[in-house]
Amino acid sequence: MARWHQRRCQPSARAASAGAVQEGALLADLSAEVWHDALRLMPALLLCGVGIALTYGVCVPVEGAPERLYWRRQIAFLVIGLAAYAVIAKGVFPWSRRLTMRVLYGLCCIVLPVLVLVLGRATGNSTRWLSLAGMPAVQPAEFAKIVLLWVVAEMVNPDPRLDRAMRLRRHLLAVVAVALPAFLVFLERSMGNTALLCASVGTVLLTRWFSWPSLLILATAGVVGLTPVALAIHRIRVPEPAVNVSRLEAQRGSFGPDGPPVGLSVREVKSVVAPSGASGLLSHCPDRFACYLSQYGGWNARQALRCVRIGGERGSGYRQGNITILGYLPRTVQHTDFIYCVLSESFGLQGAALVLGLIGFLIAVVLWRGAASPHPAAWSFAVGFATLIFLQTVIHVGMALRLLPIIGIPLPFVSYGGSFLVTSFAALGLVARYDGPAGLLATTAAVPRPQAAAPRPAEPGDQQELPGGATWGAGAGAGAR
Repeated sequence: MARWHQRRCQPSARAASAGAVQEGALLADLSAEVWHDALRLMPALLLCGVGIALTYGVCVPVEGAPERLYWRRQIAFLVIGLAAYAVIAKGVFPWSRRLTMRVLYGLCCIVLPVLVLVLGRATGNSTRWLSLAGMPAVQPAEFAKIVLLWVVAEMVNPDPRLDRAMRLRRHLLAVVAVALPAFLVFLERSMGNTALLCASVGTVLLTRWFSWPSLLILATAGVVGLTPVALAIHRIRVPEPAVNVSRLEAQRGSFGPDGPPVGLSVREVKSVVAPSGASGLLSHCPDRFACYLSQYGGWNARQALRCVRIGGERGSGYRQGNITILGYLPRTVQHTDFIYCVLSESFGLQGAALVLGLIGFLIAVVLWRGAASPHPAAWSFAVGFATLIFLQTVIHVGMALRLLPIIGIPLPFVSYGGSFLVTSFAALGLVARYDGPAGLLATTAAVPRPQAAAPRPAEPGDQQELPGGATWGAGAGAGAR
């Protein structure tokens, strides 16, 4: 009777034990998912908070100037970005991954860029903004970057069951998929976005095609090959005798647009670099590069560098910088292309280092979770997105320090801009989706395996086959043992 009761209760005990183990595993997965979401979102939210505070500081009314509502719009963009992150990272979609890729690629990489060329709004020297039916203006090139990174990451990491010819075909299709939107963005005369798109997607392709030693050799060869070019540019920008234009202006008290006649002027540099100018899509490039190569430079470049120097190590204080508050650095670019200058003047080198440290931490988290994901395309997408953030940071800071030409690149998660902020949070949602359980982005759907039926207890008279082909009964076997 006791044995019967023990056998009767044994299945329920096993089920309870299995349920407890499964519940513990679910709690562990949930806690790990929450922790990874916090690692991704906290630095991004802190950067957005710094950007909103800086945007508010330069947009409030000063000396009768009207108040600008960019900081309020940035808060609205942040809410939309968090909603995009939640939907992409945690949503359940009834359609297939392949259909989603094709629809998003066709819409964001072909249809919207073509609409920009036809109906876009010209700003400065480029036409990259699109506003339809009274909606807020968007920059489709930002959407194209993230969608193209995802599509290429999926195409260069195909199903391992495919043969070599099919894999090669997918890699060639990935190259073609990059060329078309890059050409459309180039037609918008947006050289910065074209360079960033090609560089980030090119990094994905290089890391997939070459090993790490080969990439190190290529990087070394690139540095060695570009060193003479960098030295030639340095000789043009700093002629003999070397004169610090900003320091000389501060000593003379001259802040006029003409400035003291030292070094090579913009006109002289342009007459040497591009004496006949340029036409078509590159008509604005000679002026920009002449301002960069000239020691005196342009107005925005000189005022940006002056903001960084005045800020020093600790800064002038929040909303206490004369260059930004008084408008020496134009108010139209303070909160976008030169937000790092506002940061440096307000909080100095310490505040700027803290913000750059947060960006570096976010890049490290993206790469870490991409490497830890079981999906093969996760690492490629993480490398592309991290490269995009890194290059935008380097170019933005280089523009502020006059180390690179001014091409209008925002500082990730800090500069004002709805298109880039929303797409950046969407990219973080894709990283979280790869890091989570199998879903829309899984390479293969998880198919539940049928459980084998429990074996029937052997009875006397049953015949079982031996390896040699003989049969023996359970009862005889038990007696023989």
